Amino acid sequence: MIDVAAERHDVDPRLLKALVWKESGFDANAVGSRGEIGLTQLRMEHGAVAEWASARGEPPPPKGVLFRPEINLDIGAWYLSRALRHWEGFDRQYELALSEYNAGRTGMSPWIPESPDGEVLSNITIQSTKEYVRAVMERYRLYVAEREAE
Repeated sequence: MIDVAAERHDVDPRLLKALVWKESGFDANAVGSRGEIGLTQLRMEHGAVAEWASARGEPPPPKGVLFRPEINLDIGAWYLSRALRHWEGFDRQYELALSEYNAGRTGMSPWIPESPDGEVLSNITIQSTKEYVRAVMERYRLYVAEREAE
């Protein structure tokens, strides 16, 4: 299901898998401390779900639907893909997209690099986001190495 959602939204499946690992530990029934739901820990209000629904010209789906892995992965992959497209051309595109996924574009504004080749990780001012990006990128590199070893 991760591969299908990643392909649909032009996201590296290894990056999406690393995000799911960090967000929910692959638990489709996970609920975060702020009400985040499912594999990709989606938020209903002012988050990925509302933006996804708005982009489609639809009302947000009922909360319970977000526990369905295929729907949760589709919305999470869409949201990550949107962030990746926004940071296209930056050397650290993945770090920036993950920062946006975790902190939101507004929340990450203090550490946006001034140039496309600027440093990201060391400039992140929210410690939990810095740890999040570091963990996802480490897991992503592990998945890349595993696939190359096959």
